[in-house]
Amino acid sequence: MTAEELARLEAWRNTHKPGSERDRTFGRRAREARHWLHTIMQETPSAPTPDRAELDALRARFRAHLARLDAEMSELEDEPSIGGLFD
Repeated sequence: MTAEELARLEAWRNTHKPGSERDRTFGRRAREARHWLHTIMQETPSAPTPDRAELDALRARFRAHLARLDAEMSELEDEPSIGGLFD
């Protein structure tokens, strides 16, 4: 490698971070998400409103429904499979 090529390589290395573009993008998005989450966690909770109470109730119903579906799925996974037409 010539001295000129080595200088260009060193200049390129100084301006580019190591790793693939995908890895750098993932890291940048992860940092942004952590910053966003930290910002949200630092906010003081707002006063409860009727709309907020209704939303919380809907969320509770949704979580209960998901728990029931998860339980049904785990029961189905535990059952032995019955052979089908082509098994």
